[in-house]
Amino acid sequence: MKTNKYIIYILCGLVALSFLFCLFSLAYSSIESVSAQSLQDELLEYEKKEKQAAAIEAVHKRWQNIHSEFQQFKTEFLMKMDDFSQFRDQLKMMLSKNQLALQGGVGYSYKRVFASDIIKVDVGFKLIGTYPNIKRFIHEILNKEKLILLKGFDLDSGKLAGEIAGKFAMEVYLVK
Repeated sequence: MKTNKYIIYILCGLVALSFLFCLFSLAYSSIESVSAQSLQDELLEYEKKEKQAAAIEAVHKRWQNIHSEFQQFKTEFLMKMDDFSQFRDQLKMMLSKNQLALQGGVGYSYKRVFASDIIKVDVGFKLIGTYPNIKRFIHEILNKEKLILLKGFDLDSGKLAGEIAGKFAMEVYLVK
């Protein structure tokens, strides 16, 4: 009988030991998954910071090379003096193509910007035409490849039915 008692105690001890081992393994796997999740979150945060740093570095490189960036901007978006004379001719052609009549003439006001080789030209004029023609004219001006800023325009009804009178103010920047 004593041997049966010892066997029962040994079996109970083994069951208790296996139960404790099971609890220990569950706790260990839980801790490991939590720490793995936090490591994954930390890795994602570092990747996000790396992308931000790369973007900042790209901007920094552009700023280090700002002179060539500005030269590129001037050649791509600003008109040269020769381009401006062509623009004045194109403006007249756009007005006639869209069947718009000028009231008076086109006024040009020249001003140096930042004491550099850039000249700001204020362009102002009044015109008369139909709404669709004025809308098409505005669309053509805004789709020019060189920088032409439409500062503002006022539209009023014209003297005749279906006619609209408009006062336009634009800016053009020239480079020597």
